This record gives sequence, structure tokens and C-alpha cells, in this order.
Amino acid sequence: MQLRKKTFKISVIVIIAIIILSNIGPMHSFVSLFANANHHRYSSSTAGFTFLEQYQGRDTAMLKKKFDLFKKETSDTILYRLFSKNPLAFWRYIDYYKDPRYDLPYKDWKEIEKEHRLKNTDLTHWQDF
Repeated sequence: MQLRKKTFKISVIVIIAIIILSNIGPMHSFVSLFANANHHRYSSSTAGFTFLEQYQGRDTAMLKKKFDLFKKETSDTILYRLFSKNPLAFWRYIDYYKDPRYDLPYKDWKEIEKEHRLKNTDLTHWQDF
């Protein structure tokens, strides 16, 4: 009985340590490099603008520049993130509170695709992902 309690306590401590370490400093950056690849996707409400943020130079600054140019040409001015908050993705916990990308409203890609078809906009435009 004592061995089970001790094993359980050690397991809980290890799990908590993994969660904390994966959300701190260099370890968070390292884990995010692999676990968040192709995760950050964005779109306007009619899919006239889409963007996939990658780590090779395509970042949030580039997203803002491109979306600002897009807003000048259309009335579709709300940018949505297509990635939700997943409680099982423990390595992103710190991002949910600190990262401004999670301040954007969330919308499911299936909803945007449906609206895109209903409005019958140009289906041949370039899509980022």
C-alpha cells in the first residue's frame, strides 16, 4: 500500500514538472518549435484572406501587414484565428494567457468555408493553407 502511494506521488510530481518545464523559457521555445508547426492559421470571415504562420519568417508582424493591406480592399475586416484552445495541449498553457494571438476571436474553418460558398466569392483565389 505504501509503495502505491509513493509511486502515485512521484508520478504526479513528474507530470507537474513536465507541464511547468514545457511552459518556461528555452524549453517552451524548443517544444513549440515542433509541437506548434503549422498550428497558427488565420482567416477573414469569408476566406478572402487566409494566412498560415510558420517559423521561417512568416510571423505575426507579417500577418498584420498583409491583413492591413487586405482590409483596404474589402469590407471583410475581422481576422479570426482558426486554432482553438486545447486543454490537452499542456505545452501551450502559458500562450493562452500571454500570447496576443489568442486574443483574436476564434471561428471554425468549416463555418468560414460554408460562408465562403454561400457568398459565391472567387473560388480561384490563392489560399495560404
